Amino acid sequence: MPMSVLAEALKTLASHAEAADAVRARWSGKPATLTAELKKAADAVTAELVTLGRTHDPSTLRAAFDDHGEAILVWCEASSSQRDVSMRVLLAGASEASKDRVTAIARDRVVQGPLLDALACAPLLGDGKQLGLPENAQARARLEILIWEAGSSALEVPELAKWLWGSAETFD
Repeated sequence: MPMSVLAEALKTLASHAEAADAVRARWSGKPATLTAELKKAADAVTAELVTLGRTHDPSTLRAAFDDHGEAILVWCEASSSQRDVSMRVLLAGASEASKDRVTAIARDRVVQGPLLDALACAPLLGDGKQLGLPENAQARARLEILIWEAGSSALEVPELAKWLWGSAETFD
């Protein structure tokens, strides 16, 4: 079976570990000095993960995380403000062992992300008890604004509703 575009691009990037900081900068939208080959590979990873985020296919996402979980999490960390990806969908594919990193990425997404995906990532922060932790103060503040904005626009966000109404602690 031929190697997928994502796997091939990640293999290329992995073979140039010295360029990891520049690749992360490119994924973050910052200036980066990379060879044409590495630019192409970094951009291919972005394109493939944006597409994967739109598929909503849990088995494909789990398989991608099984094979390339660390690299996907690095991309998610660097791309948390990217507007054209469903970060919630990508993060759902991560293993339980990555829970702390997923929570940190979700926190960044709630703070920086677009309305619908930021709201969809809120449940990844945990219940009301975890949401009340000091490290979630900025996410709580943005979440309050996002909920008001969604309400005023009559938007439905099923993931958020299930989480919000799931416990009295979270609702409070």
